[in-house]
Amino acid sequence: MRDKINREFWTMSHFQRRCFMLHATQRKLVTRKKAESDFRRKHTYYYILDSIDGKKSVCKTFFLTTLGFQKNNDTALQNCLKSTSLDSIKPGADKRGKTPSTRKVDRSLLRAHIESFNPAVSHYRREHAPNRRDLPSDVTVKT
Repeated sequence: MRDKINREFWTMSHFQRRCFMLHATQRKLVTRKKAESDFRRKHTYYYILDSIDGKKSVCKTFFLTTLGFQKNNDTALQNCLKSTSLDSIKPGADKRGKTPSTRKVDRSLLRAHIESFNPAVSHYRREHAPNRRDLPSDVTVKT
């Protein structure tokens, strides 16, 4: 049964896998808190898998290894649960690839700057590379 769940899980799309993890996990508020006022844990998680006898509650390690994750690496599960509110039935939006690259350079500014020096087609390159242009010889890096 675990192999079947694992195969079906990995044939799903990324969004469908997140939905599966969300719906196979129940999040409830902690019922018993310690006397300390700065108690950090706010939720208890229950993991449920389908079996022949119906739905079975399993431990986190069993749940992760059934899905094909390492038993001590719950990053994918935690990311799914953190991005979802308590009353939502759909996982939060995937935030991968949404931020602009910090290394990306606006090439239009570079082209405009180079064009300000009036590059010309070299007489050596007219036949072999007509699109290649050279800067005048009096232009230096400092200028």
